[in-house]
Amino acid sequence: MILKKSLGQNFFNNPNLAIKIVAEALKSNPEFVLEIGPGDGYFTKLILEKCKNIIVIEKDSNLASNLQIKFPEIKVINQDFLHFNLNTISQIDSSVVFGSLPYNVCKPIIKLLLESGLFKEMYFILQKEVAQKYAGSFGSSLLSITTKAYANTKILFDINPGSFLPRPKVVSSFIHFTRNENMTGLNIDTFKYIVKHSFSSPRKTLRNNLKGVLFDSIISDEMLNKRPEDLTYDEYVTLSKCYNQK
Repeated sequence: MILKKSLGQNFFNNPNLAIKIVAEALKSNPEFVLEIGPGDGYFTKLILEKCKNIIVIEKDSNLASNLQIKFPEIKVINQDFLHFNLNTISQIDSSVVFGSLPYNVCKPIIKLLLESGLFKEMYFILQKEVAQKYAGSFGSSLLSITTKAYANTKILFDINPGSFLPRPKVVSSFIHFTRNENMTGLNIDTFKYIVKHSFSSPRKTLRNNLKGVLFDSIISDEMLNKRPEDLTYDEYVTLSKCYNQK
C-alpha cells in the first residue's frame, strides 16, 4: 500500500485495541455510522459486524475504490470531507460519527461537524496533545471553551504509536464528543466573539483583552481580573449573555 504523506496517512494495526475502540464507539447501538477517513477499512470491517448501515468518506481515490470492492454493501464517497454536504445524510438522529483522523486536518473536520449540530455522538482518534486541548485537560483554552458550547468531551484512553503503520512520533487519544443540548439563550456568535478576544493574549487579564467591550454591572472586577485560562465555560456564558444585554 502506497501512503500519501500529503494526506497524513497512518493506518491502524492493533487488532485487540481496534475491537475495544469499535465496541466503545457503538455501545449505543446506532442505526447508522458515518466513518471519516476509513483508509484501508481496518475499522470498517469491525463496524460492519455490529452495524450494516454505513457511509464512509475517503479522500484518497485508490483507497476509495478498494473500499468499494472490499465492502460492496456500504456506500463509499470519494471526496474531501471538508467539501461534503452533511445535509445529504438523512439518518441523523440515531447515528454515530467515527474516524481515525489525520492530524493535519482534524480540527477543521471536527469544527464542521460540531457547528452543524447534526450529530449527538462522535468518536475520534486524535493526537493526544490536541485531544487534551479539546477536553481542557490543563485549564481552559480557546479550543476547549469554544468546543464546550457545542459538545461535552471526554478522553477515553491513550493509544501508543506502535498501534499504527507507519509509526507516528506522537501518542494518540480516543476521544468522545457528546452534543451539548443545553444552549438555551446562548447567542453563539456573541459567545465566540467574547471567547476569541478573551484569549487574544492568554497571559493578560480579561480586563486588558476585552478593553472597550461593555458588560452589565453584574460582571465582577474579580472575574475581569482573571486570565482567560482561569475562567470556566459557565463564566464565559455569563460574559456573553451580559454583553448581549447592552
